[in-house]
Amino acid sequence: MSETPAALITALIVERPMCIDCIAKRVDLSVTATETAITMIQAALDVHRERARLCRACGTMGEVFYLSR
Repeated sequence: MSETPAALITALIVERPMCIDCIAKRVDLSVTATETAITMIQAALDVHRERARLCRACGTMGEVFYLSR
């Protein structure tokens, strides 16, 4: 059984801030599809979106997404 993109994204960003590009690459989606999935996740969970924060995947400063436990 394959997991949905939303489930994969949720698993990736739990307490690990990541930029949209890194999230999209890891779940093999376009940035637009990834943004749509994050919007779906936000309907159920408190997704944090912060600017000027370090992405834990690529190390760049920018906007990241993450979930707190």
